[in-house]
Amino acid sequence: MTTVSPSYSTNPLKFKVDSIVTKKLNLDKEFLRVIGLISPLMEDVEMDKFAERKLSRILEKKQVDLRNEYLAELDKMNKTVQGVNFTVQKMNGKFCDLTYRVEKIKRTNTHLLHETRRLQDLKKTLEYRKTAIETFLNNYSLTSAEEEALKCETRDFRLTADFFAALQRVKDIHESTKDFLREGKGGNHVAAVEVMDSMQRKIKEAFSTMLEKLAREFRLLNSDYFNSKNVIGQSFQCLQDHPIMFQISLEEYAAIRGQNALRQYIEALTKTNNGKGIPIEMMSHDRMRYVGDMLAFMLGVTGTERDLLENLLSQCDSEVFAANSAPVLNNVTRAFCGPFKVRVEQALGTDSDSILMFRLANLFSFYSEKFCFVIGENSELAKTLRDLHATSMAMFYAGLNSTVQKLLLKTSLPDYDLLPVPAVFQCLMLLKDVMETINGCMGTFNETKEDLKKIFELILDPLTRQVQVTATQLHSPLDVAVYTLNCLSAMKLTVAACEYSEKRLEIIDAMIDGNEDLLVSEEVSEILKQTKLVSIYQKVAAHRNEQGPLFPLLVWTNRRYPDSLISQKSTASVSENRFERKVSKSF
Repeated sequence: MTTVSPSYSTNPLKFKVDSIVTKKLNLDKEFLRVIGLISPLMEDVEMDKFAERKLSRILEKKQVDLRNEYLAELDKMNKTVQGVNFTVQKMNGKFCDLTYRVEKIKRTNTHLLHETRRLQDLKKTLEYRKTAIETFLNNYSLTSAEEEALKCETRDFRLTADFFAALQRVKDIHESTKDFLREGKGGNHVAAVEVMDSMQRKIKEAFSTMLEKLAREFRLLNSDYFNSKNVIGQSFQCLQDHPIMFQISLEEYAAIRGQNALRQYIEALTKTNNGKGIPIEMMSHDRMRYVGDMLAFMLGVTGTERDLLENLLSQCDSEVFAANSAPVLNNVTRAFCGPFKVRVEQALGTDSDSILMFRLANLFSFYSEKFCFVIGENSELAKTLRDLHATSMAMFYAGLNSTVQKLLLKTSLPDYDLLPVPAVFQCLMLLKDVMETINGCMGTFNETKEDLKKIFELILDPLTRQVQVTATQLHSPLDVAVYTLNCLSAMKLTVAACEYSEKRLEIIDAMIDGNEDLLVSEEVSEILKQTKLVSIYQKVAAHRNEQGPLFPLLVWTNRRYPDSLISQKSTASVSENRFERKVSKSF
């Protein structure tokens, strides 16, 4: 609550003026509207200290005038309404009298027509009821045999062909009743509604029984394949119109088939196939065959499960198998992932052979593509194989790097013949073994190219550095060039047999050209030093044609030379042009 200062209490006009000044009246819409209404009234009012009182009187007078005008108009409207009310009451009396007369005449003259119409309606009703009762009795009820078949209490409580026939009969009755209600014209269809509700309950009970019995049929697929296959196929055909129950049945099927697949996998690992062959676990010492046999077995089981699922869904719509095959097979093959991964990791952990790791990685990549084609790339088994491929490649690269480093630690100085030392040949043999594995694998172009690039970096780059380090320990530059050329030539022969090695060959060729230049330069320098022609060669190399003849010698162009001498001279000029650039680098 605001307090008024003493100065404002003695001068209220000042308080009002200050209040008006402090307000933003130009933004007050209500104030602007009031000003717009009052402005015309203030045109004849003199602005003095009584202006406010005059304005109040004008407004009060204006208000009184408006109220008087409103009362006058209201009185007119009231008189009009009273007149209308009188007219309506008068018309109502006439209409009531007319209605009474019409009803009296109708009761008197239409008794016979009413009785005739009543009898005709009764006849039609009785005929309709008779027809409806006969139709329901003939077409909308189940026999006792069909009732028993729906309960599935015969033949060892298994689903039978009679069950599906009775279920189809119930569906037909339900659809017929629905059509009857939809096409009926008037009448009471309580019986039809009751029959439809009864059939709906029977359908729900039948589907519940079907879901309950399907689990047993799934388990009996191996022992009683023919009967179970027909029953399961018909069940899936019925369930495809009910997505939730259909998915539940597929999940149950995948879980049971996954258990069966895992049991087959364990038996293949530990038992013989009807006395033929040996268990896969007996080959655990041979890592490649051990892993390959497990993958081949899993791929075979996956293909069998895919064919089985396709046969079971053959009675469904064509798009049902395409939409559900990958998820179902993924759930079936998921059982392989844990046991297989554990055994593979044990096999990888007990072996340090880098070549074997690379072969296993390629094997995982190959089977990963196979499984992706059958069960999809997002399946658990395909992801497991990709993880094992990545692990194998990491172990391969680590083992390859370790092997190369161990071989290069044994590098010694070359013999007098300057041939590559045994460590170089061992590294190249290692590269050759890896290349043979790559040539035999079935990976994609990009994967193979990237793997080869990494392999070259791990083998050839350290080998090249070691060759250069070893060459620096030789006595003469000529020996350095010869030894380096021998090693690079051996590398080139090995790399040339590989695919996708063009860039690496270009690097090796460039290094070979550089060492050849060095070798030629050293040879020419040695010859010139021994013949003491170094100074003369330098003068000849620095001479230009525009400087004139280098020596005042006789021109022998008119003399005749033997053909052999001419050919030797031309050969010498070509050789000179070839080696001139290389020799000039040594001076």
